[in-house]
Amino acid sequence: MILSFKLWCGLTKPRSYFSFLLSGLVLLTLSACHNSSDNNPTNNTNVVDFPIILSARQVTDTTVSNGSATGTITVDTSTGAISGTFTAKDLDAAITAAHIHKGVAGVSGSVVIPFQQGNDANTWNIPDSTVLDAAQLADLFAGKFYVNVHSSAHPGGEIRGQIVPATITVIRTELEGQQETIPVNSSSSAVAYITVDTVTGNVIGNLRTTNLDSASAAHIHSGFAGTNGAAAIGFVQDATDITFWEFPADANLTPAQLTQLNQGGMYFNVHSPANPKGDLRGQVVPEGITVVRSVLDGTQQVPANNSVATGVGYTTVNTTTGTVVANIRTIGLDDAVAAHIHIGNAGSNGSVIVPLTQDATDVTVWNSAAEAVLDSIQLVALNSGRLYFNVHTPAIQTGEVRGQITP
Repeated sequence: MILSFKLWCGLTKPRSYFSFLLSGLVLLTLSACHNSSDNNPTNNTNVVDFPIILSARQVTDTTVSNGSATGTITVDTSTGAISGTFTAKDLDAAITAAHIHKGVAGVSGSVVIPFQQGNDANTWNIPDSTVLDAAQLADLFAGKFYVNVHSSAHPGGEIRGQIVPATITVIRTELEGQQETIPVNSSSSAVAYITVDTVTGNVIGNLRTTNLDSASAAHIHSGFAGTNGAAAIGFVQDATDITFWEFPADANLTPAQLTQLNQGGMYFNVHSPANPKGDLRGQVVPEGITVVRSVLDGTQQVPANNSVATGVGYTTVNTTTGTVVANIRTIGLDDAVAAHIHIGNAGSNGSVIVPLTQDATDVTVWNSAAEAVLDSIQLVALNSGRLYFNVHTPAIQTGEVRGQITP
């Protein structure tokens, strides 16, 4: 199913999960939600507004809560004056405190500014005459501040929202074994965050594993979903917490790697002695990119067949340009003669729209051409689940295994 995420002001949430596990990347794209001076009633070019959206899944130890909040932080860069308010709803318990903290996405930090209760129990404001110093302003514009709301049910924080300036992109990614190119059945998981300065290429990354104390290395790699690629940046394991990994302080992405990231062509990978090529993986999915994972088998063919072969397909689509990167890896099917993306509802057959080419060195792998593009009608069909992968063989020329591409 889907790996892509709908953008909030600072965090992304998954639109759906893998058909048998997850697509998730939960994959949060926290991207800039910065208002220009044209949207500011004072038209003061020194005044910057930061819309914020808070949710439970942004808390570092993700809480189970339907609570949320929205608000705006306003800063005058010439004086450091900061003001703001948020209104919460559907919390598990009454708010006991709220603060702006210092910390990048995925990391908890110290309190910088306390909020005070406003006109009701769910509305909280930054106290009048609050001012940031120069160092704090720099941290704010580097994406290193977040709002945390504490409740009696969740004293450490029930909901959180990163404050994200215009030049910063933040993406949250959930890792699991099924996203490895050769899927790994594992109860382990991980959540990773990447904070990218889109001007300088400076990047901050962190990753926390669950039920994987044997992890031996972790990286961000170049490569689209369904393919493997070279490591771009290695994580460093925390000296006191073996579940926590961070990028080196001076980590940077090159312009080419920034382009790859924006195209959905990078992924996190965690290695272990049991699975040295990768135990957990999560595609990094920015705003405007949809990634869908599909499982192929004979039962989805029309008519259905009893083939024991299967396959896994990935589709990465730029929802603005229609550019598509697609691939299939078959299992138990070495004699395939063709593979395509077709247009057609589940239960019906349709015409070919994207042909795939067999890999020169691995007959189980099929890839789309670099210039493959979906037109506007085909993009609508993708979003409504009306595209599918099909792999043809001499024995069943109309298609032996098929998988619907279902966002």
